[in-house]
Amino acid sequence: MILSINYISYETSGGDLNRIGKISIQKEYRNIFKDNFQKQTKYHDLSEIDLNKKSSINILNIGDSFSRQGAIGYQNYLSSYNLNIFNIFTGLNNTDDPMQLVFSIVNGDILDKLKVDYIILETAERSFARSGQKVGMNKVIMAKDYNKIYGKKENLKEKKNALLDLGIFQDMTFYFFWNILYNFDERAYTSKVCKVNLTKKLFSTQKNELLFYFDDIDDIKYNTRASVRELNEKLNILSKKLNEKGVKLIVLPAPDKYDIYYDFIANNHFPKNNFFDYMKEEQKEYIYINSKNLLLEHVNNGRKDVYFADDTHWSPIASEIIAKYIYEELKIAMRVE
Repeated sequence: MILSINYISYETSGGDLNRIGKISIQKEYRNIFKDNFQKQTKYHDLSEIDLNKKSSINILNIGDSFSRQGAIGYQNYLSSYNLNIFNIFTGLNNTDDPMQLVFSIVNGDILDKLKVDYIILETAERSFARSGQKVGMNKVIMAKDYNKIYGKKENLKEKKNALLDLGIFQDMTFYFFWNILYNFDERAYTSKVCKVNLTKKLFSTQKNELLFYFDDIDDIKYNTRASVRELNEKLNILSKKLNEKGVKLIVLPAPDKYDIYYDFIANNHFPKNNFFDYMKEEQKEYIYINSKNLLLEHVNNGRKDVYFADDTHWSPIASEIIAKYIYEELKIAMRVE
């Protein structure tokens, strides 16, 4: 009975952190982006193309969940510049991470069948350096094998976090106990979501707090100077391989939410993430998007909701900023060519 009465106050706004952390956020929160969600999705999925026929596309985007935001995704804002964009999302079935898939594609025959001008490689900051250490640079995927995995949309099933599918009783239990324990520990001791106070109002929510994945902190240990250097070396190799096939590589790390709002966390005792600092030191043979600098400029100026308050992903505000910058970089690259 106590659990049921308490659970009545739990509001779900739709974000992954809201659901996984069982942290109540007013359900009207995302209404501020209602018009953005209602936009037409203009980019396409590569599964719509028959790889047995020659096709031409401006941009092939290969990424993780930051690349699966539909109407509010950066690819959709890029499409507004009259660019022909196709997307591959790697969180489906048992497919590899984005960097691995790009290596596998360039080593196969897909780019012989497709005329691609640019490939955008997008990967979340917390997993990028680690994927660079594990990537198999000689792995291959051929068009016939790719079609078996992606040829029919009905075969594509997005991986789900088990915590998103909790029963109502478990939901009530977690909400009741975590709601109490968050008063004593940033992650209620066992939650995958951290909740901390901010020194500045940066979200359009009732409480002045930041929610982020614990993995944003836990995975910092992988972002050493040596691992980032190794990542960059492999990205340079990848870029060279793509150049040989007439394709330019654009590298887009998606900053962890914790990293973007790091300077505004009250009494922050967590470590700093140096991924972007180390990347800045590296010599790059590809088009590099320093997304942290782009977004942090707006956050530092007090712009609210650059990331969703209730989610680990950036909002339409960030998607539009990223898309505009990529387009400007493409215009520069085209003039150079």
